[in-house]
Amino acid sequence: MIKLPLGGDSWFAWCPPAPGDAPDGYVTLAIQWAGGTKTYTLAAMAPCEVTVVASDRRTLTVEWPDSGDSVPVPVPPAGWRQWYPAPALVVLGGQCQAPVTVLRAVVDETGTGALVLSEPVPDTIVAGASVRWLAYAVEIPSEDLPSAPERPVVWTVSYTASRWGLEHGAVVHRGVLAVVRAPFATGLTDATFRASYASLVLPAGQTSWAPQIAVALDALTARIEQSSAAGVYADQLAGGQFLRAHTLLTAILICDDLLARGVDRSALRDRLAKDLDAELARALARPQWLDADDDGTATGGETTPARYSVPARSHIVDDATLPTRVDVGGAR
Repeated sequence: MIKLPLGGDSWFAWCPPAPGDAPDGYVTLAIQWAGGTKTYTLAAMAPCEVTVVASDRRTLTVEWPDSGDSVPVPVPPAGWRQWYPAPALVVLGGQCQAPVTVLRAVVDETGTGALVLSEPVPDTIVAGASVRWLAYAVEIPSEDLPSAPERPVVWTVSYTASRWGLEHGAVVHRGVLAVVRAPFATGLTDATFRASYASLVLPAGQTSWAPQIAVALDALTARIEQSSAAGVYADQLAGGQFLRAHTLLTAILICDDLLARGVDRSALRDRLAKDLDAELARALARPQWLDADDDGTATGGETTPARYSVPARSHIVDDATLPTRVDVGGAR
């Protein structure tokens, strides 16, 4: 779910669900605020032209067109953690288009740079192809946001799809967002994760664990909310208390990926899973609520009990001594 924080302008970021159906022309966003629906225009980074395809076919030398006073360099909008890896299409005429994932980009002030892809492009992609970015964003001004947290808020993205350079038809993509006091964040970084699990080796072509950390954060959010009372959301809780749980879950996801690649780390994964269950039980037994405005008072949830459903097996205590549901919290 997309979450927009209160207290300033926010970025709404979106990618088309089917890379082959890339938007052709304007992409319109409509958000159904409580005070009425407002529309916005989503924008992608300017296309660039491929001048050289390296021998590994994963590195592309590119040039951005001169746009006058400034060059549209591949810099992510503020607050958009998922810009890289970025989805894109490498297009050559109307006969070849290859969906790719751009892991990183380097560009100089002249508009010339290099893109590193997750996988090699087909042999049919040569110099003269163009890169069309499939990551879209728009800045939502603070005055459009409600004065208090609100969820769910329905949004709709509408555009005309293009396939193989030809219009394919109108597409409507719907979802919901939440307006929150602050995004849920544990503070886990690539550096802190590497310090905890130095034995885990990055996949080829990847320079950090940021993608796995981002996926694990979404999974952690889901686990916290599934284990909490109705109406309690992860962004109402102080994220720092879940730093170790986030670290453990990231390592679990990496072990799952290694297993899919034929590397058996099942023993490590089993230990991590047990530690994760215990860590979530500890954190949710005495949840720390978020003080978003630093006024010394927790913003919400103080009269709403949180609960943690104890896993079927625990390596710390005898399961028979614990109820299957523990209610904690309430007025403090």
